[in-house]
Amino acid sequence: MADSGEQMEIPGLETPRNDRVHRAAKAYYKAMQLRKAELENEVAAHATLLRIMLEEGVEIYNYNGIEARIDVTKKVKVKNTEPSKEE
Repeated sequence: MADSGEQMEIPGLETPRNDRVHRAAKAYYKAMQLRKAELENEVAAHATLLRIMLEEGVEIYNYNGIEARIDVTKKVKVKNTEPSKEE
């Protein structure tokens, strides 16, 4: 029989539910899914920015506190050049 990677439970010896661990695990899983979705959005936004900058022939863009520059590896580096306003 092939190992599926899952531990088999013996009837009557199932893992008991631990409410605190269960809630924490669900919260972490939700946060992990949100982070994954945001990463996908970031990757798409990066690709769009790079494509537009290449189409427009702009290697360095610096306006109103936003700087975007295409480096030699054809990646765009973006940073906020204005000092942060701490409250």
